Amino acid sequence: MNRLGSFARFAFWLALAAGTAWPVLAAEPVPARGGKRIFECLEQGPVAVVGEIGAVRELDVHGRAAEVSIERVLTGAIDPEARLSIAWVEQALARPTRFADGDRVLVCLEPLPPQSIWLSRLPNPELRLRTLFVAEDGDAFLRRPSLGGLELIQHYLALATEDRNGPTGVDYLLEILEGAEPEMAQAALERLGGFASLDAMLDDAAGARLVNALLRPDAPASLESGIVALIGRGRLERTRPALEALAAKERPPASVVTALAELDGDVQGARALFLLESPDKAYRLAAARHAAGAEAERRLRALSRSDPAPEVRAAAITRLVALQGDAAVDTALGTLDDPERSVRAAGARGLASLGASVVPVLRHVVDTGDEQAAEAAVGALRWTETPEAHAELVEIAELHPDPAVRTLAALAIGKPIGHQD
Repeated sequence: MNRLGSFARFAFWLALAAGTAWPVLAAEPVPARGGKRIFECLEQGPVAVVGEIGAVRELDVHGRAAEVSIERVLTGAIDPEARLSIAWVEQALARPTRFADGDRVLVCLEPLPPQSIWLSRLPNPELRLRTLFVAEDGDAFLRRPSLGGLELIQHYLALATEDRNGPTGVDYLLEILEGAEPEMAQAALERLGGFASLDAMLDDAAGARLVNALLRPDAPASLESGIVALIGRGRLERTRPALEALAAKERPPASVVTALAELDGDVQGARALFLLESPDKAYRLAAARHAAGAEAERRLRALSRSDPAPEVRAAAITRLVALQGDAAVDTALGTLDDPERSVRAAGARGLASLGASVVPVLRHVVDTGDEQAAEAAVGALRWTETPEAHAELVEIAELHPDPAVRTLAALAIGKPIGHQD
């Protein structure tokens, strides 16, 4: 393995350690998605409009501007007949600009930043005066908002503040979550997550509506997982009747099983074993993330090595280490030579969570394992973040006979790659 290859491979481990996903190369770059803190901006920001983008232009390397033909004013003292000028910054130049002529958007706006660079970007005082900046560093927008969704938003914004922050506001947000386009629903979900005591504002009917939103056939994975997380994080017991009714069916949706597991903290007994042994990958994955009990632990050990789905193997070893701690070391070590890097990473992350006690066995894998296992063990030593692990990495970087392993260890301790032999 050459130095560049070593760097690229270890970048994977560092990205995972930082909690970021390994990038997937898309066939074509896509514009920024937007959707950031939409409801917060609508409620607190000075201006929000819906309109059609036109006359998009570059101001400099990063600065962009456009005109907006206003269709609807949501907030702010804006003349709907005016042609509004907006500006934003494009930091990621490898992808297309976020707005194109003809785009229809909901956009939240704020005053132009006071930095002097905007004087050079917009030297015309009259133009600068009527130009507003896209909020949240350019990400407070939604593409192609539906008319029905906009009507709900306007009704929501018309509520008094105390009503928006109470059950009435929650009802509007649930209606958006249930029926608006996924991007707007995602924004409503984000706003629901900001309620400190959401369960107290729900009744059984509202809980059922949240479950109904979970079952939307057009829900992307991010919306589905976000609703599940909200149910679990908020301990939303009002969703339980609807979830239990669905779970009692012969083939309940996997998202329902996962939501119940999040609500309860685990899945045990016959239900856990049924799901872990299911031919349906989605069931096995849901159970692997939450299973508990002695028999479930036995099944998790088997799944971590033999399940045909790598995501199930990864979830199984992660859960097993969380349940068994040091008793799961041998099983976790067995995943370090898994053919899938994501599974090796899960095993390495689990081992690292056990701290200094696993440093000797990880060093043994570095010295005796194959290339893939050694790579994963170096990653685990990096994540362990103990003085013992650091000392081993320093020695590996200096003395290990395999130059590829030396390079990975050097990168793990922050040594510039150019310093390698």
